[in-house]
Amino acid sequence: MKESFLLYNSFYEPIKYLSDEQLGRLLRAIFNYSSTGEITEDKEILVAFMFIKNQLDLDAKKYEDIKKKRSQAGKKHKGNQYTKWNKMEQMNQNGTNGSVNDNDNVNVNDNDIIINNNNKINNTLSCKVKEIISYLNQPDTEEPVRSFKSSTEKTKKLISARLKEGFNVEDFKDVIFYKYNQWVKKPIQFKNGVMSDTYYRPETLFSNNFESYLQEYKEKSKW
Repeated sequence: MKESFLLYNSFYEPIKYLSDEQLGRLLRAIFNYSSTGEITEDKEILVAFMFIKNQLDLDAKKYEDIKKKRSQAGKKHKGNQYTKWNKMEQMNQNGTNGSVNDNDNVNVNDNDIIINNNNKINNTLSCKVKEIISYLNQPDTEEPVRSFKSSTEKTKKLISARLKEGFNVEDFKDVIFYKYNQWVKKPIQFKNGVMSDTYYRPETLFSNNFESYLQEYKEKSKW
């Protein structure tokens, strides 16, 4: 079990209309869920709690995945060390001086290959960012609804981070389409107000809650 959890700036939106007393109950519910897995039944804070719970679950999964990868890497490292010591022992037994040139078989053009591969990766990322932002600006609508730029560094970093996590361009389009209909076309009506269409922007759509939004869309698509 994790000994801690993170609080994100994106959490502020669903809680900013709560009273101080409700915020206190929400914080207690979050700590209780993080420690025991128990979900609060307090209806006044339930919407905000579920929003934060989704991110806590994602962070917990990432934490477990990292632990597993580190464990596997540690085992692999020990195996490599064992193999190297065996080779050294064998060379000593054969009377060699153990001098090995690791670069004997290295092609002099390796640096060129690396540069070319990096250029291809950057070009591919640039194309995907342009396609995603183009759809964000005009999500199956007759006229553009926004004018975001695909060259913005923060936007590129957000999209790149999600792509590295295994999401694809179609996933981005699903989230955009889903949230456009919720936040812009038919805004959600919450107890304390209407979800503003100002949330329809890269830093909200493509940040830590991206996977939660995608899962929501997929679940509702089954109905």
